[in-house]
Amino acid sequence: MKTKYIQQKTVLISGLIIIFNLFIFSNLFAADIYVDQTLSNNCTSQNYSILKRNCTGSDGNAYKTIKAAVKVMNAGDTMFLRGGTYNEIQIYIGEWRNGDPDNWYTVKSYPGEWAIVDGQHNPDPSITWNHSVFFGTSQSNQNNYIRFENMEITGGGYDLGDPNYPSKSKGAGINMRGRHLEFRYLYIHNNYGST
Repeated sequence: MKTKYIQQKTVLISGLIIIFNLFIFSNLFAADIYVDQTLSNNCTSQNYSILKRNCTGSDGNAYKTIKAAVKVMNAGDTMFLRGGTYNEIQIYIGEWRNGDPDNWYTVKSYPGEWAIVDGQHNPDPSITWNHSVFFGTSQSNQNNYIRFENMEITGGGYDLGDPNYPSKSKGAGINMRGRHLEFRYLYIHNNYGST
């Protein structure tokens, strides 16, 4: 009888350890990714220095543009935008899927800094569609788990005075559909679309 009790207890403890490890393991590979427009080149060997803002440290990977960082993000990662203005538009986040309640995609300003993402109302004539700053193409029932916080988003849309693009001028700050989207402490303004 005592042996059976010990076996049951061992199985119970082993099961709890496995469940605990699965919970910890799911967040084990979450990364902090930095975007810093002051970089001369991307830091892709885990050698970004938060303090020096160059590739001589060990704080993780960093990229010069938001678009470059978006391409390497996985569910659970946090993208920290260093302070300053990023003149980017049409930042495609449509591949951000498979998030879950414990693994959000997060884009935010670095603590104590304020990032501005300014699409400049699309000065690039090669972009002829979707003039939003951030956009995604997920289905409305897609579980995205995406969070934007602590930043400014402006300059979505094409110049309304251009007669060649009257139907494509309503780019928004964030234009996407899906489920489990959070927007916290954002200043979204002066975008031609309101999506």
